Order: sequence, then C-alpha cells, then structure tokens
Amino acid sequence: MNNNFIRSVFILLFGGFITKLLGLVIKIILARYLPSNTFGLYMLILPTFLFCISFSQFGLPIAISKLVAEEKRRSKKIFISILPVFIIVHFIMFIIIFFSSKFISTSLLHSPDTYLSIKSISFVILFTSISSFCRSYFFGKGKMLPHVLSNICEDFIRLLLYLFILPKLKLLSSKYLLLFLILSNIISEAISTFVLLLFLPRKVHFSRKDIFIDFSILKDCLDISIPNITSSFIGNLTYFLEPIILMHFLLLSGYTSSFITSEYGVLSGYVLPLLLLPSFFTSAISQAIFPKLTKCCRNYQFHEFKKKFKIAFLFSLLLVLPIFILFEFYPSFFLFFIYHTNKGINYLKILAPVFIFLYLNSLFSISLESLSLSKYNFFSTFISSLLRIVFLIGFSFFRIGIYSYILSLIVSILSNFLFSSYILFKHLKNI
Repeated sequence: MNNNFIRSVFILLFGGFITKLLGLVIKIILARYLPSNTFGLYMLILPTFLFCISFSQFGLPIAISKLVAEEKRRSKKIFISILPVFIIVHFIMFIIIFFSSKFISTSLLHSPDTYLSIKSISFVILFTSISSFCRSYFFGKGKMLPHVLSNICEDFIRLLLYLFILPKLKLLSSKYLLLFLILSNIISEAISTFVLLLFLPRKVHFSRKDIFIDFSILKDCLDISIPNITSSFIGNLTYFLEPIILMHFLLLSGYTSSFITSEYGVLSGYVLPLLLLPSFFTSAISQAIFPKLTKCCRNYQFHEFKKKFKIAFLFSLLLVLPIFILFEFYPSFFLFFIYHTNKGINYLKILAPVFIFLYLNSLFSISLESLSLSKYNFFSTFISSLLRIVFLIGFSFFRIGIYSYILSLIVSILSNFLFSSYILFKHLKNI
C-alpha cells in the first residue's frame, strides 16, 4: 500500500469518527428534546426518507466514481453526459413523492401526522443528490479530505439547528416538528455542497463542443448505475416496508400499537445506531481502496488487486473485533453513557456478533464493484432482502414481539455476507 492510501484511510477514519460522534450527539438531542411519540414517528418515516434519497440518486454516484477513477474520460464530460438522466429522475421522483405522501402517511404508516414531512421529502432530494454527486467526483480522484470536511460541516449545521431551534419548537404538534426535521436537511446539504465546490479545480472551462451528451459515457454510466440502483432499491424498499410489515403483523398477533412503536423506537433509535457506529472504520477503508482496486482491474494487475484486498480485509478485521468484544460484554455501559438508558441491552448483545459480518461486507461489496461485478451485489441484496421480509412475517406469528425483527435482520446480514464473499473469492480464484 502506498502512502496515499494510508493517508486516505486515516483521513476517512478521522472524518468518520467525527461525523459518527456528531451523529450520536444529534440522536441524543432528538431523544431528549422530542416527545417520545414524535421521536418514534421520526424513526418510522426515516426508512421512507432514505428510500426516496437512494432512488433519486439512481446509482449514479458510484458510477461517476468508477468512471472518474478509470481516468479514461474527462470528468466534466462525464457529468454533462449524465445530466439529462439526473433531471428526468428527479422530476419523476418529485411528482411521485408529492402526490403519494397522503397515501404513504395514512394507509401505509397509519400515522397522519407524518403527511407534511413525507411531502417535504420531494423538496429535499435535489439537494442530497447534488451533494452526493460532488462527493463521487472526489472519491474517483482518491481525494478524501473534501468528502470528510463536507460531511463534518453537514452534521455540524444539523446539530446547531437542532440544538438552538428544537427547544423553541417543543410546544408545536408532532407534524410540524417532523416537518422541521426533514426540511433542515436542505440547509445542511446546501452547506455541504458549498464546501465541496471550494475544492473543485479552479481552471475549468467549457466550450460549445463540451456541451453535448456523449452516449458512450451515458451507456457506461447506466451499465454501472442500473444494477446499483436496482440493488439499492431492493435494500431500501425492504427498509421502507419493515416498519409497515412489523406493525401490521404484530397487531394481528395481539400486540398494541404503542408497544410496537416503543420497542421499534428503542431498537432503531438506540441499538442499531450504536451498532452501526463502528461501520465508519470499514467504510473508510472501502472508500479509500476503491480507486486503487479499480485501477488494478483497468490495468489487469490482478495479483496487486488480491494483495491490496487482503491487506484491507485484515486491517478491517483488526479494527472491528475489539469493538464487538466491548459491545458484547459491556452493553449497558454504552447505552447508558450515550443515551442515558438501559433499554435494549439484550438486543445489543444478540446483534453485536452478527454485525461483524455487516462491517466486513462493505469491503466485499466495493471489491465486486471495482471488478465490474455489480450485478452480484444486486443478487446478494435481493436474496438477503427477500429472506428478511419472509422471516419477518414468519417470526411475527410466533408471538416473540420485536425479536421477530431481530431474527430476520440476522438472517439477512449473514446471507448477504455469505453470498458476496462466495462470489468474490470464486472470481479471484479464477483470475
């Protein structure tokens, strides 16, 4: 590994730690300033929000990163060529979200108070996509500092907004509090984009011949993005449907709506964010290694590809194992220290060993991407998501409450990891 890779990893690790820390502080502020019912509703609409963001980006950020990393074409030509797709997708998503918000809030989530906040998502997605596309350029160039600074600024702005404005809004009803939480993303994403623009090359000139679509670039981009958006669509659709399915089938099993909302809030608001905190380690390594692996594939240096992958895997493993031990043996300490609660201790102990595989899977996924095997990421996501929904429905009839969700999550994580690792090692063995 050269010094550039090590530097990139440490920049991403430092930035990931700061953003995760800010994210935890934000969660603490939300948990303390929001009424419990409003906090539960926010966690309920969060899957819808993330699903809309993911689909509006149409898998284009990872495609841009890969094409920029290959260094075969000029970056400005790549962005100009995908611009029509960007405009069409966002126009369609705006119409869909804006006019289906009533149906989603009342018929799917059974929470009319979420109507305004879901409708407001249609205005937010444009800002999140622009920010993501700018980041993808720097990923492809292997420049991690702009990405890190933009993320820190984004979370810091959100923190300030919540810290100073939420206390003044606490007397408002849930629907207006939720509306503020969603619309505040416009400000934070705009600041994030501005920071990224500061790092773009100054001497970029456009001539008339540059302003046209290169259909070969567009085709290459869609060849990468479509499997990615399909995979992301399935994964986020599953995440979107989970609270709906959980609420429906647990109600049929005799559980009350307040019990389901409360326990789902503990799991998705406390336990899962804590378990996902260490993911910034493997995410940083994966993001830093992606341009290197892509260049190895472009130059047919597969021996070097294997070497870089092994080092990245060992590095990831050494980082996540100590975290698993801490979560497994000291769950109450972390929950009380961060959230001032002892709720969710058993959930944390059960899920901690399984999340090791989730942490490592990001490296396998990005490696398949660099090998132009993104279709297998789609198959992996499809299989694990299907199993997740099937087992969630099945376990819901055993009257084990929120544990039906936990068990289905375990099945999904393990199946995703096993499939991805099998495909990757099989391919590496044959090259």
